[in-house]
Amino acid sequence: MERMLESGAVTVHWFFPNAERESRYLKIPVDITGGLAGRRVFFIPSGTQHLFDNIRNLEDFRSRNLVGGFGAGWYDIEVWRQNTLEFRVIPGDPLDIFRMLESGNRGIDYFSRSVLEIIAEIPRYPGLEIEQHLLFSYPRDFMFFVSANEPLVHEVLSFALSSAQEDGILEEIRSVYLPPVYQILNLDDRVNIQLDLPPEG
Repeated sequence: MERMLESGAVTVHWFFPNAERESRYLKIPVDITGGLAGRRVFFIPSGTQHLFDNIRNLEDFRSRNLVGGFGAGWYDIEVWRQNTLEFRVIPGDPLDIFRMLESGNRGIDYFSRSVLEIIAEIPRYPGLEIEQHLLFSYPRDFMFFVSANEPLVHEVLSFALSSAQEDGILEEIRSVYLPPVYQILNLDDRVNIQLDLPPEG
């Protein structure tokens, strides 16, 4: 998709921003999901909620020596490393992480997912539970990028999306088209642990 955007075959697409993309395409600096993509909750094996209870902050979490599972090359690996959190990289099919977690005793204690992902995945994994106590957050969201060949499109869309954000229209659209994650996952009642992002480059 990035090659198509660079060549102009595609005019607009959404990505997580990084320095390389911002140097090649024209970014529209408006969060698409309102920050939900950077809010993480965990899949855990059934019956292990007690391992996560009574955690109040990042130091508490580190002291439990809980190990997260991630696919190779995932951005969360760098976030976890930046915050001195234990993790294990599982090469191959990302579905293997779900299977390993379901089977237990496979070297991982949880699987971090965005609040949007986990809502869709709940019905597929009856052998897993959603951890009920914690919310990990970091300031990263999808944004639209426009082909560098289309500066006028970038100008028009930037104005339209910025105006929609200021007027509250984007929030109304999110409430219609995104799942009600705050209610389903009780996000306001969770301990919100803020994670630092790794430096760019």
